[in-house]
Amino acid sequence: MTSLGPHERPPCNCLRCQAAGVTHLNVRVVPNTVGTGAHEAHGEELREWYAGRERFLAFKGDQAIDPFGLRTPGRPPEFQRLREREPGEDDE
Repeated sequence: MTSLGPHERPPCNCLRCQAAGVTHLNVRVVPNTVGTGAHEAHGEELREWYAGRERFLAFKGDQAIDPFGLRTPGRPPEFQRLREREPGEDDE
C-alpha cells in the first residue's frame, strides 16, 4: 500500500463518487473557492480535479513548467520580444 500525501484521502464510495465513476481514485483536499480553508472533493468535483491534472501533465518539456508557452519557440507574435524602434517609427 502506498502512503497518501497530506492532500489525499483514501477512495470513497459515497453516492456522489459512485455517480461520477471515481470510486477508484483517492479523494483530494482542495482549497475553497471563497475565503480560506479547504474541503474534500467528491463526485464531479473530484473527476474534474483529476481531468485538470491530466491536462497539465500532458504538456512536455518546458511547457510542463510554462503551461502558457511564454518561453516556447514559435509562440504567438504578441508574446515575442519587442524589438527596439526609433521614436515615430511605424509598427510593421
